[in-house]
Amino acid sequence: PGTKKRLLIIQSSPDGHNNSSSLEQKIIGLFGTLGITLYTFYYPNEYLAVLENSGKAALYQILADFTADCGALLSIAVGKKCQLFQLSLSYQSALTALKYCRSSENGIAFFDDMTLEILLSSISEQEKNAYLQKTISALSDEERNLLQTYFEANMSLLGTSQKLFLHKNTVQYKLNHIYQKCGLNPRVFKDAVLLYLALQL
Repeated sequence: PGTKKRLLIIQSSPDGHNNSSSLEQKIIGLFGTLGITLYTFYYPNEYLAVLENSGKAALYQILADFTADCGALLSIAVGKKCQLFQLSLSYQSALTALKYCRSSENGIAFFDDMTLEILLSSISEQEKNAYLQKTISALSDEERNLLQTYFEANMSLLGTSQKLFLHKNTVQYKLNHIYQKCGLNPRVFKDAVLLYLALQL
């Protein structure tokens, strides 16, 4: 069997670059840097390419440098590695990663780095809206931001208060107010999981 491959998708925002031919040349230059010889262009703004199974850290750095230098709003997704005859599987996994590019650092997402996102990507828009309605729809943007910070601080009141420059008692009061509004207590693990999932959606 030959070496395993990955499917790479580069998608540019329709409004993200005024000179599409210039962007095209830059992308083709990137493919040259990566040693890619097999690629295709889907009109109007998407490139698909077959990557050799190179080191992920080095690949990420090259892609991050490219997006920084490019001056275009790009989404870059890398699928899982597989044999060439299974490339459609890598393509499907790259499409899953593509959904999360905009929320990732530098607009780059590797399927290999995804865990919970794999499950969330299979949820329909109707199911997503129904879930949000049952969980965080009543919360303000400020309250959602508080929850996000709270979870990033591993549900620590002290850590959250330090990040938001609030008194610990104020954070506790605001979390209790969230509980009253949505019926889910952020300080109880089971409820916190439901709220965390809602924020990810």
